[in-house]
This record gives sequence, C-alpha cells and structure tokens, in this order.
Amino acid sequence: MTVKVGQIYSYVDDYSQIECKICVTFVLRFTAFGISSSGVTYDEGISFYEDLPLIAEYPTWQQAVNSPEFKGEK
Repeated sequence: MTVKVGQIYSYVDDYSQIECKICVTFVLRFTAFGISSSGVTYDEGISFYEDLPLIAEYPTWQQAVNSPEFKGEK
C-alpha cells in the first residue's frame, strides 16, 4: 500500500490508549507528515502509517481534515 496525501488513518496512542484519526498532509521520500484529530502533528516513517487501518482517502489533505471521517461524524 502506498501512503499518500489525503489519507486518513485510525491510531490508538500507546500512552493514553485514546483513539484518534491521523490525516497525511505531506510525504517526503521515506517520511510522512500528518495531523491528528486532536491537533498533534506527526512526522513518522512510511512504515508507521502502513501498519494503521486506512479509514478514508481524499484528493487533498484539506478535504480530508474537513471530512466526516476525520471529524468523527461518521
């Protein structure tokens, strides 16, 4: 699976055990940058995202963060 801008993944934080959504905002070689539904930014290796369940995919990250899936409305 290819990690792309506009994808939304589900993630459970190991420390707090709280589920959040992460939207990929930028991909640079082996690193993908994202923002979570709680406002935390991520810069992780591509393999981090490949292990997470993909929830939805949009053409742009702006559409993704405004989507019902990211906002938790769906």
